[in-house]
Amino acid sequence: MPRLSSPAELEVYRKEISSARDPKKPCITLCSGTACHATGSNEVAAAIERELKTQGLKGKVDFYEVDVDQSPVEANQFGVRGVPTLVLFHGGEEIDRVVGFRDAASLESHLNSLVGSHLS
Repeated sequence: MPRLSSPAELEVYRKEISSARDPKKPCITLCSGTACHATGSNEVAAAIERELKTQGLKGKVDFYEVDVDQSPVEANQFGVRGVPTLVLFHGGEEIDRVVGFRDAASLESHLNSLVGSHLS
């Protein structure tokens, strides 16, 4: 999972997405910061990756993390107003956003329903 921490890295990320984007492939982006890392967002990211692998979605769903403290320009471009923020994209368009920590079961259920509905 790439961690984006500069405007140059964001531009590379955007180019990768636009050039290789499969419109049928959903993308989850976790926007977090230093305070989030202290309260467990790294564990959230690891849990999301494990769940994608467990559900057999590792190759079907892209997952990225953006550090908003190191990349305030990117945070602004993603419209992040609170952290952590999960932004889900499909076909290059935002389809949903989850702001703040959620318990694992509700977050898993929410992501499964969204991702599942956008996989063919």
